[in-house]
Amino acid sequence: MFKDRYKFSLIVSNEDYIVRDHRLHGVCAVPGVTFLDVIIRFAKMKGFNPANVEVRKLLFLQPIVTSEEYDKKVFINLERGDHQDYWEFTIKSQKYKDGKIIDEKIFNNAKGEMHLCKDGLSNKININSLKAQAEKVYDMDDAYAFSRKGELFHYKFMKLLGNVYVSKDYLLGELHLSKLAEKYLDNFYLHPAYLDGCLSVTSILVSEHPEIQSEEAKPFIPIFVDSFKASARFKKRFMSMLK
Repeated sequence: MFKDRYKFSLIVSNEDYIVRDHRLHGVCAVPGVTFLDVIIRFAKMKGFNPANVEVRKLLFLQPIVTSEEYDKKVFINLERGDHQDYWEFTIKSQKYKDGKIIDEKIFNNAKGEMHLCKDGLSNKININSLKAQAEKVYDMDDAYAFSRKGELFHYKFMKLLGNVYVSKDYLLGELHLSKLAEKYLDNFYLHPAYLDGCLSVTSILVSEHPEIQSEEAKPFIPIFVDSFKASARFKKRFMSMLK
């Protein structure tokens, strides 16, 4: 029997690889999609089947950032209201250093819903066929190159390696972690470099459309996820497909 309320917290240190190697305009920032892993991993700890967990209406309000002066303590609350069959959750944070809160200000970082679904993901794709039909192949760094123009930098832990296959109907990323990031694969249910990187694949579209390669063009930074499900834990081999 699941509870109506759950609370948990975690510390994001300025030395953590996730923020150290993901910087926006020089500021260490947690990629918002990292919390897809956090929510599902916590649900698994509490006895939920992660394959049945669906995160819906995830809205990123403001990023969780750190600096040499402070880390962040993150608070995640899930609550199921009367006559509800899902949990609403909030993600908030406060500045934290040397084992204590150093500023009473509370930052509202994200909110969303956690649902339980009986049906998991079942769609399959023919990877070899899609690769063979591709009209062009790019190095994944070509996607990150556009992000760098907008002052969004991915370093070793948060930077994926591999190729992106391009067709008029889809993008297919065949990607893998750096050796550093791979060491921590088992620490996560959904490795944050994969979650963040599969969104970065979309920047390849800029290479396909030179007319938008201007100084005004900015990297794609998501603020809303309508629905997310994970059928299984991420492994060493990772494919990202956009249609």
